[in-house]
Amino acid sequence: MSLWTIYPFLAGLLGVVTMSLVLREERWMHLPELHFISRLGSVFHSKDESQISMKALHFLMGVIFAYLYTALFLIVPTPSEPSAVLIVITCALIGVTHGILAMMMMTVLVEEDAPIKREGGFQPAEIMSFMLAYAVYGATIGLVIGIVPGLF
Repeated sequence: MSLWTIYPFLAGLLGVVTMSLVLREERWMHLPELHFISRLGSVFHSKDESQISMKALHFLMGVIFAYLYTALFLIVPTPSEPSAVLIVITCALIGVTHGILAMMMMTVLVEEDAPIKREGGFQPAEIMSFMLAYAVYGATIGLVIGIVPGLF
């Protein structure tokens, strides 16, 4: 079965679920809870309407980015058969880079127009929390596309 089939789709769904769990349970890790989906949605809708549409968009984007992460392994030259550990670590690093770009985009596009405002810029703990969530997202994608195809 080709790597382009169902694996990136499953990786995207699982990646968004794990990322959402990290973003929801950050307070257990003594990191601030972030409400980026609500803030992003408040640019387009009222707060109540924004929750459903932005969560659906978040899952859709998670699947699309999983296909992009997978494409990197098919386009960029790698060893003939990269190990699953290499794939997981690389995807986690891609996830951190993705998180940095997403945070910059959130700052520029959303924070200026969002009705739900924040006081000041991002705090170091919020940056850490965001990077952790994206690293978990990337590592989950790496696990699915690096290990699951070898099981079948």
